Amino acid sequence: PKSVLQTSSVVEETVEQLDLNKAYPNNQKKCCCSSSPVVEPLTVSSQNHETARGGSGCWTVCPTSQKALRTRNPIRAIVDPIVKNIQSGEERGDGKDHISLALGDPTVGGNLPPCQLALDAIVAAVSEKPNAAGYIHACGLPAARQAIAEHHSYPEHAIAAENVIVASGCSGSLELVLTALLDPGTSILVPQPGFPLYEVIAESHGASVVHYRLDPNRNWEIDLEHLEEIMSDSTASGTIRGILINNPSNPTGAVFSLQHLQDIVTFCNQYQLPIVSDEVYGNLTYGSNQFHPMAQIAAQCGKQVPVITTSGL
Repeated sequence: PKSVLQTSSVVEETVEQLDLNKAYPNNQKKCCCSSSPVVEPLTVSSQNHETARGGSGCWTVCPTSQKALRTRNPIRAIVDPIVKNIQSGEERGDGKDHISLALGDPTVGGNLPPCQLALDAIVAAVSEKPNAAGYIHACGLPAARQAIAEHHSYPEHAIAAENVIVASGCSGSLELVLTALLDPGTSILVPQPGFPLYEVIAESHGASVVHYRLDPNRNWEIDLEHLEEIMSDSTASGTIRGILINNPSNPTGAVFSLQHLQDIVTFCNQYQLPIVSDEVYGNLTYGSNQFHPMAQIAAQCGKQVPVITTSGL
């Protein structure tokens, strides 16, 4: 502000080290946040710049934030060395290239194209007036939120559109949910084996995860006895903010039975554990396996346990 500049001791120095004249060759440009022209060479203004930045006039790169340092994906330590050493069929001389099964994206080979109805809707949204090229509500278009709410409503419980947030993919929704639930020093129950992103998000916020076992002898259902052991430990359970359920499961592929889901809700009600239900694979079940939404089960069991569902199209 002008009043501040008039009463402050401001030192202006040309930042020659950055050679900003090469980066911005035009002699005069508009500032991105105002209509005032910026005249080259660019300068940095600060109060007592010499003292604040070490006296040399050089830029001091700020340290990496603690949140960034805490954000790491443990699977990279396994996968990256493997990918780095992969040779193509031509390099090995046998002509056989590797087929990656890691991503699990059926669209890569062109085997699962989007339906024409979806394509037509996207084209109409960006080309017809009024189009969808402008800003929308931060939680998503009202029509989209209403449609999602209706899709996730059941005879036992209706979901209101204001209780729906449209995120950037299911991973984006998990980021929002865990950000809302966790503080530094708290924790959340997550499956083992399970999707590593849960741990990545939790640790980035200074929180942690407590792993509960999935039992391979019971079709990879949750080991409720192990959960009981965890919650009986007052030291561990005192920081736990909730439990994350992934059904259908990644990576096991298990689809939990109706009875098992009811048992989970009973357990969560006993220990007052909110449920974060990752159901992004809910529409990918095969054979006799039937997917049951956790929110519907909780509603059928008395609407005592809060459920936050993360899913996708």
